[in-house]
Amino acid sequence: MGRAFRMALERFSPGFKLYHYSAAKHSILKTREKTSPPDKEKLAKAKEDMETHKDPGTYYQHISFFFEPVPLDLVGKIFGKEHHFWFPGHDIYEHIVDLSSMPDFKYRIVESPLAVKMFYDTDWGDLDDSDLLKYFRELADKQKAHGEIGSGPSELKSAASSMVGSVLEAFKELPKRPNWEELKSKYAATVPHVMVYPKGGEITVDEIKEVKVSP
Repeated sequence: MGRAFRMALERFSPGFKLYHYSAAKHSILKTREKTSPPDKEKLAKAKEDMETHKDPGTYYQHISFFFEPVPLDLVGKIFGKEHHFWFPGHDIYEHIVDLSSMPDFKYRIVESPLAVKMFYDTDWGDLDDSDLLKYFRELADKQKAHGEIGSGPSELKSAASSMVGSVLEAFKELPKRPNWEELKSKYAATVPHVMVYPKGGEITVDEIKEVKVSP
């Protein structure tokens, strides 16, 4: 089945699906807090970062998802063999979760068009610590107003629906970014995805597919 046809079916089918990729197969996805709890020092730093960025939880309490399948025929060509995950020929697993089957959760959409525009419209060289805190507050306030920070399936679906279909172009745009040298080692910088903070730290997977990053 072609990617475009598959995406069309999934976009217009009942429910809303999320996609998580990893090198290992998991019937249950778990937060890092569950799989490898941080020590006190790392946890304190994570809580500080959470408060600074106004996130719904700490880094160790989230699981990341895309809103549609990643274009595996393209990412290997973009990032090349030096990338830690999207390198050509990498055999990985696509974990699919239906939004309606998930436990209670909070979320933050990251790398949304709103967030990306605000990032590139900011002159970072002129910001002091106070300015940075103001930037993060303003970004969080704007995202909350647009539903990009919230809780539950209906809020997430409403905020994310307009981003379904944008992942391919977002990956294509990456090498054109002025800070490509910084982005090329990242996992999904400037590509819309969501950090989900599930109650209990676990999400049961509905479907798993063995996939490969195209050579």
